[in-house]
Formats: sequence, structure tokens, C-alpha cells
Amino acid sequence: MGCNVHYGKLLGLLQLTSLFLLSMSLISFAFSTTLLVALLFLALAGFFEIIFLTTNQTLLQLSIPDNLRGRVTSVVNLNMALMPLGGLVAGVGSDLLEGPKMITIILAGIAAAIAVFVLLYSPTVRNYRLSQTITPNSARTPADSST
Repeated sequence: MGCNVHYGKLLGLLQLTSLFLLSMSLISFAFSTTLLVALLFLALAGFFEIIFLTTNQTLLQLSIPDNLRGRVTSVVNLNMALMPLGGLVAGVGSDLLEGPKMITIILAGIAAAIAVFVLLYSPTVRNYRLSQTITPNSARTPADSST
């Protein structure tokens, strides 16, 4: 129980840190020259991506009202449908910038800059606590719901 409370206090910070480390792993991958080092950075990028996506989905699902949860989930799941569009943008950028190295550095750098910007200028996200979003429905009485 104590671990969950600690995790809940750091959830926003964990999300931003994992996005930043994901970006740095991808930039390091772009600069790597040997296969073993490249695979190491890709594994790190995958690890940080899982943490980011998990915390992002957790915060999103706990922050929205119950009656909108299905709609928000359907919009979030559009990422699968929009992947080809992202691949098109990355491919065109790769062609224009003479290879995948520069587009990887640029896009990962943008993601890192967003993480740093939100970390510095958004105390709401930085200090997001899981306990702020959880309202136990079982603790409510019928008298509470009528007010």
C-alpha cells in the first residue's frame, strides 16, 4: 500500500521523465554506430515508451468523468489508424533531410523539449497525484449523490 501511495505522488513527474528519457534514447540511437549499442538504445527507448504510455493512459482514464470514458478511449485508440500518417511524415522528412538520422533527432528533440517545457511550466502535470483523481464510489451514499 505504501508503494502505491508513493507511486501516485510521482505519477506526473514519472510521465514527463519517461518521455524525456525516451527522446534521449532515440537521439542516442540515431548517433550510434554499432549494432549492439543501437540495440541497447532501442531497448531503452521501448522501456521508457511503455512507462510513458502506461502513465499517460492511467492519468487520462482517472481524470475524465465516467460518462466520457468510452469516447475518450476511442479517440486515444485512433493512434493505430493514424500510424501510417506518422510514417508518411517521417518518411518525407527523412527524404528531405537526407536520411533517417536527422528526422529522428528532430522529432525526438521536439518531444524532449515538450517534456522539459511541461515540467518547468505546468505544476498541474508535474505534481499530478493519483489520489486527486480517485473518488471511491463505494464510499458514497445515496444522499451524497443527490447533492
